[in-house]
This record gives sequence, C-alpha cells and structure tokens, in this order.
Amino acid sequence: MLDIRLSVGRVAVPVGYAGLEWLPYIIPDIPGYEAACRHLAEHGGAKARYDMASRENIDTQTVRMLFQSGDVNARRALLANKRAHQTLIQEEILQVLDTGDPDLLEVLICNVTEYVFCDPRPIFERLHVHPDPWVRGLIADCTDTPASVLWALSRDADPDVARKANATIENRSESEDLLLSEEHE
Repeated sequence: MLDIRLSVGRVAVPVGYAGLEWLPYIIPDIPGYEAACRHLAEHGGAKARYDMASRENIDTQTVRMLFQSGDVNARRALLANKRAHQTLIQEEILQVLDTGDPDLLEVLICNVTEYVFCDPRPIFERLHVHPDPWVRGLIADCTDTPASVLWALSRDADPDVARKANATIENRSESEDLLLSEEHE
C-alpha cells in the first residue's frame, strides 16, 4: 500500500489513487529520482506503472519489476523504452512472444534490433508463422528481417503479407539482393 500525503503547512492530506495520476508529472525524469519512481511503480495503480515504464531514468530493478508485473500497458511502454532496451534479456523478450498480443508484438518488432541482450533471429523465426497476418505483415515490412524469413513470407498465403515481403526484398541494397538470391537458388 502506497502511503502518500500532501503536506500544506502543518496539515497532511492523504492522496488516493486518483491523486497518484498527477504525481508522475511532478517527479522529474532525471537521475536521482529512481527510488521514487520505483516506489511509485511498485505501489501505484496501472496508470502510475505505465508512466514509470515510459521514463528514461528508471533503474534496472524498476524495469524488471514492471516487466514481471505482467501489466500489458507497462510492458508496452518498456518495449519502447531506451533504458529497458539495455536491460531486458532474451527470456523476457520471448515471454512477450508467448503472449501473442498483437499490440505488444508490434512494439517488439519495431524495436527488435535495439535490445542489447537479445538475439532478434529467434523472434523473426517465431513470428513469421504467427496466425495473425497483421503480425506477419509487420515482419515482412521490417528492414531488419533476415533474408530467409523474407523469402518465406514472400510466399505467404495472405497476398498483402507476400506483397510487403517482396517490397522489402526489392528495397534491399544490391549486395543484399545478391545474398538473398544466392541463399535461395
């Protein structure tokens, strides 16, 4: 339970969950406030967790705690957070895949090469067979998608996915195109 009181002179007024919605706006997003952010993320509501997950100046412990909370909105914010890119590990990223949530997967795909401790190849390998053609389309449209996955998607049953994969293949540089064609001859 988070016990926050607003002090005005000698009077202390308790702040409830609704009041916590404005608290992230008064805690600066600069080094030195990580402990306050962690405390608010741990004890605040969903809105506070999301706001804390969106901050640049959160520590590793807060990133892990927010990710492990299972809060979808906090995870979505973390997947786009540059600080979390330096913290999240392969196993945590693979947990996102296991959710199958298209909105989480979109943020993951858009940032897939940014995660310092994560090899993106297994992500592409797993997602190119995702049942949702929208997710496969995101993979087909991603310039970081490995050539073997793009070639598989270029033959996807969904014509839009196949079109996107073929467009991505065509937009690769000449040397990449040569490698792509050599891999599949």
